[in-house]
Amino acid sequence: MTAEATSSVVRRDLLVAALVFVAGSLSGAGSGFPVDQWWVGVVAAAVTAVLMGASDRSRAGTWAIAAVGGVAMLALLWSGVGVVWSGAGEGIPVDALPFLMVGMSVGMALNRVAFGVVRPVSTVRLARERDGASETN
Repeated sequence: MTAEATSSVVRRDLLVAALVFVAGSLSGAGSGFPVDQWWVGVVAAAVTAVLMGASDRSRAGTWAIAAVGGVAMLALLWSGVGVVWSGAGEGIPVDALPFLMVGMSVGMALNRVAFGVVRPVSTVRLARERDGASETN
């Protein structure tokens, strides 16, 4: 079961990373990828790799992903609401979203290659995969 579960985790995470990469690339093709926003992708890749690594190893890491995602959503909402109320500024930084998506996909892929191909998937993540599979059967 371990080899099968490991293979399932690796395939699924790399598929999600590839889909997010394609979506980010396609959404950026229309805006021409403004190069002044490149740093967003680097930060997103690093944060995503660290958070996914933490999530693989503990339940607290899973909560950290949810917390960071919630804060990011609130920040985007707040920036949009503040612009609407003040009537000034750029609004939600949509030019950075393709870089964010590409960075997140790179972070996901790096984490799964490091801990799934090069090194084994953590036992916590495999247990979560096993428990999730048993709930669906």
